[in-house]
Amino acid sequence: MLGEAAAKAIEDKVELIKATVEEEKAKVIAEAKLKGIMEYKASAKFDDEVAEGFSVAYIYIFNACKAHLN
Repeated sequence: MLGEAAAKAIEDKVELIKATVEEEKAKVIAEAKLKGIMEYKASAKFDDEVAEGFSVAYIYIFNACKAHLN
């Protein structure tokens, strides 16, 4: 009976360690993704894509308004 309790305690500790490792792994992955996003947002490529997106949206809205007036 004492052996079973010790085995159960060890299993519980192993499960706790696994959960902690998974939590840390998820945290590191989230931080890496955030860092990548922040670096991308600081890049010139991001600025170019944002400008292109705005110009496409502007042209679409302009043409929609023009069509509505005609």
